This record gives sequence, C-alpha cells and structure tokens, in this order.
Amino acid sequence: CTATRYPDALPLRTLKAQVVLKEVVKFCTTFGLPRVIQTDQGSNFTSKVFGQMLKELGIKHHLSSAYHPESQGAVERFHQTLKTLLRTFCIETGKDWVDGLPLLMFAVRESVQESLGFSPAELVFAHTVRGPLKLLKEQLIGKDTAPISVLDYVSSIRDRLHKACELAKTHLSEIQSKMKAHFDKKTFSGSYVIEQKLSETDYVVGTPDRRRKKRVCHVNMLKSYPQTPSLRLNNSVILGNIDSHLSYLPRSQREDIVRLLQNYPTLFSDVPGRTTVLSHDIDVGCSVPIKQHPYRVNPAKLELMKAEVDYLLHKGLAAPSQSPWSSPCLLVNHVTKPDSFPLSRMEDCVDKVGASKFVTKLDLLKVYWQVSLTARACEISAFVTPDNFLQYNCMAFGMRNAPATFQRLMQKVLSGLGYCEAYLDDIVVYSHNWEDHIRGVENVFSRLNDAKLTMNLAKCEFAKAVVTYLGKKVGQGCVRPLSANVVAIVEFPAPITKCQLRRFLVMA
Repeated sequence: CTATRYPDALPLRTLKAQVVLKEVVKFCTTFGLPRVIQTDQGSNFTSKVFGQMLKELGIKHHLSSAYHPESQGAVERFHQTLKTLLRTFCIETGKDWVDGLPLLMFAVRESVQESLGFSPAELVFAHTVRGPLKLLKEQLIGKDTAPISVLDYVSSIRDRLHKACELAKTHLSEIQSKMKAHFDKKTFSGSYVIEQKLSETDYVVGTPDRRRKKRVCHVNMLKSYPQTPSLRLNNSVILGNIDSHLSYLPRSQREDIVRLLQNYPTLFSDVPGRTTVLSHDIDVGCSVPIKQHPYRVNPAKLELMKAEVDYLLHKGLAAPSQSPWSSPCLLVNHVTKPDSFPLSRMEDCVDKVGASKFVTKLDLLKVYWQVSLTARACEISAFVTPDNFLQYNCMAFGMRNAPATFQRLMQKVLSGLGYCEAYLDDIVVYSHNWEDHIRGVENVFSRLNDAKLTMNLAKCEFAKAVVTYLGKKVGQGCVRPLSANVVAIVEFPAPITKCQLRRFLVMA
C-alpha cells in the first residue's frame, strides 16, 4: 500500500496468471478490495483472465511504464531493502530465504518509517503490533493492561488512527522538503552574466534566480558557458555548398548530380511539403471522445513548448481546435483500429542493394508532416497545452497507423521502379553503371516531385560505392553489419568453460 507503506511478499514457484490470481484473492479477503492495482507489463498481469478478474471486482488496473522504475518508486525501493534483508538472513543462518521471509516481513512492518514517522502496521491496525520488543518490555515491567470495553476500544482506535494519519502526512511533507533541498544542491543553475570587473581576480556575477541577486566571485570559480550551435542544416545552406558534399565524385559525375538537384528546386525546400497522393485517417469506431486537462509543465520547458507550438502554427502544421477530443496519442492509439498494411522486409531491401556499383540513399524531410489528415482525423488529433487547444493538420509522430500509411504512400509513389527500394522514408536507388543510375535517380526525383514531397539533403548520399542502409553496410557486392554492432562479439574472450560458451552463444 503506497499510503501506509505496508508491504507484503509471497514466495511463488511460478508467476503464471492463475497462481497470481489466487494470491490476489487471498490478499483481498484479508484487507478488502482495493480501488487501484498497479503492476508492471508482465504477460501474467496483461492476460485476459487477470483483466477479467479485476473488471468483475471493480478494480482499476494501472500499468507502470517500461524501463521507468520511478513509476513504482516505493515498490522498487522496498525491493532493495528486502533483498538486503534476505541476503543477510541466508548468510548468518544458512537457511533458505523462504523460511525467513515471514519473520523479515514482520520486522519491516513494525519498524518505524522515516518518511511517515509510524510503522506500517500501526497505520493499518491502529495499534502497535505486539512484537519481540514489546514482549520483552511486558516481561520486565510485569504489568497487565486493565480490561477495556468494546465501545471504548473502538473509539480509541478511531482517534488513534486519525491522529496517526495526520502526523504521518505532516512528517511526510517535512521529509519531502528535506529531500528536495538535498537534491537541489546538485542541480544546475545558470548560465550567469558577468556584470562588473572589480579587479584582475574578482568579478561581480548576476544571479537573478538566487536569493542574492549579485555575487562577487573569484576568477577560479568562473567557467565559460559554451553554447552549442544548432547542428540542423537547411536544404538551402547545403545547396549553396553542394560541391563540398560531392567532393568524392569525379567532376563529370558531380556535374550530373548538381544538374539533377537544380532541375527540382521545389523538391529541396526548407519547409516540408504536403502530398496529395493520400491522407491519413483515424478510425476509432464508436469510442467516446477522450478528454484530458493540460498538465503542469516545468517553467524551463514551458518556453520550449511555446516555441514548438508557434512553429506548428506558423508552418500550418496545426490549427486552433473546437474538437470534443483532447488527449495524447497514447490514449487515442488504444481505441484506434489497426492498419495491417505490411512494411517492406528489411532483409530483401538489403540483399537487392548489396550487388550494386552505385548506390544513392535519399531521406525525406519530416516525413509524417508531409501527409495530411482527413477531417475526422484532424478532430481526433486535438491536443491541449497550458496556453492553447490545437489540432494537427498533418500526420503527427506517434500515431498508431502512421508507419502503415507512409509505407502505402511510398508504394504508390515509387511503384514500378525496379531499381529503387523504400523502407518508410529510407529510399535507396541502386545501379551497375553510371548512365542507368543517373536515369534512375531522375525518375525517383520526378515521382517525389509530382507527389509534392520534400527531401532532406543533410541525410542524402549520392552515387556512393558503399552506404549505410537499414543497419548494414551495402554496396560493391557485399552486405556486412556495422562494426559498432559486432564489436562486443569480436572483443569477447574465447570461451573456455561450458558456462562461458553458453554466454557467448546467447550473445551471438
């Protein structure tokens, strides 16, 4: 229980759904039916039988985020404590951990929690559990408690439990403040501006976010704050210096590529185009509109969010909305009917390219933003920020059927071109001689230009012998993995024992 920190641990031989259900039922018969149960995304918890049981008992099921242990922080922290206790018990007694689990759980439950100021058992049962220390105290003092009536006992339990909860909340808030103050000591604050030079070694630095608005700092305490320049290159910048990007080609071949680029200026715009070949639709069936309020955003991130929203509005990628929907993609994806259009097989694409002499790899600019949404999809894609209520005009990243829609678009645009393969926005043109290669690249440019698509020159590679495509080095009659992907296997020591051999085979 997250409120009282009351833990419970049960030894199980297997984690199948049927076994877990029995233990959940036993837990409910002892403590009552909970309103919410939070679990990880194991198959035993996501099974239909587990979900049906929770539905019949009226229990909400919350799944924790994968690879984010902070979503179950109290449980994960207790796991560390329990493992330490079990390890110590087994080392000192030499017994199996199953034998000591009930005793260790009793010790944890009667121990006072630092964050609450009470033991978990006291918050659950409203009285101090009679443990070994209390038994020793009774034996030393030798006094028996006076009998008490049932009404007085119930009344005292209620008063004691109410006071304990109030004190626990107060103590928890104090501990949280202490933890925040301790954590904030290591947080980055700045950057700051030097306002005045007092001497060769002393400077006045403005600190507007601190209690002291100005501080005198020695030169040894100062360090320049490097501002990382943006690495994003626009197509117009690359076109202005295209010769340096094609320096590996002979002059005649370089001129052929430059001529192709100049013949299709709209294909290399700095703003993503909007294709007219198809539109993306979102079919949610008869689902009721999902509505969520905006959540609080860190002030430092709020400015970035405003800048991104302004970019979407300025480029026409989003517009003000009056939709009944207001939810993130995650909830919309849950009720969206899937699109089963298949993606190209990566192995087939790589094998076709491997034997070629000239390979050109093309990449599209913000591919999803180049696909329009239908009127129904625009309404369903509505989202809310602390300052705006907008809806997308184009296909947003994270939508459930977005990969299938874009692969369908590529199939329509590039159908019939036998010297071209496309896996989503990764397009590759391959040929055995230069004339065929230039003709093939020009045909692909023509198809993409007719579809009103825009390319990203920063990620394009023209007429190379070997390129990196779908995680493989392809070209010149060879297909080989990237060296970074096999370095662990290459540097793995030669196995000597059976255990080392098994480890090597599993890794390979």
